[in-house]
Amino acid sequence: RPGIQPQLVYPRYTSMEQLVKLQSDGTTRPLPFSYGRELYPLYSASADKLVFFSNKSGSFQLWTAAADSEFASKITDISGSAYIHALSNSGDKFLLPVKQNGDNYYSLYLGNFDQQLLQQLPQINYPAKNFSWGINDDSILFSSDLNGQWQIWRHYLATGIREQLTLSGGLFAQESNNHELFVVKPDGGIWRLRTGQP
Repeated sequence: RPGIQPQLVYPRYTSMEQLVKLQSDGTTRPLPFSYGRELYPLYSASADKLVFFSNKSGSFQLWTAAADSEFASKITDISGSAYIHALSNSGDKFLLPVKQNGDNYYSLYLGNFDQQLLQQLPQINYPAKNFSWGINDDSILFSSDLNGQWQIWRHYLATGIREQLTLSGGLFAQESNNHELFVVKPDGGIWRLRTGQP
């Protein structure tokens, strides 16, 4: 708008993304938590709760709600940019990667459904992404290009020791009950990695 006091006028768009429950009879039912964006829901059977990202408070935070409830509770109050969270196999803990403004790498935080205070893990001073839990909830799996190409690594929570698990590429890993790893590789496909075997 030109004139004595010029103004810039622009449209601002907001989007809504709502969580939907797929019921046993095949029908769907929206979960009316908010009028914002709600992303990456994970369900904890042990707590009978959902944990998900929502920007209903103005910035993306982790929220939790009973699966059939209309009400949700905020369980984090973080600054910076959060990455996709990972729920432990037992369902009582979650891992939240957060990159603060100016940081090159993610800081990792552990939390649970009962406490608002997050526990920070030792810093990973290299690029890392796609976090998941080891089957016994005693370690974290993630992808990193520490050696120049993306590989799967394991971080043991008790000792802080990190070990490289793949040699020919890995972007995401999930551990099975018999400790096999299922790995997504950069050139495609899902691969199975057995202990002690290529």
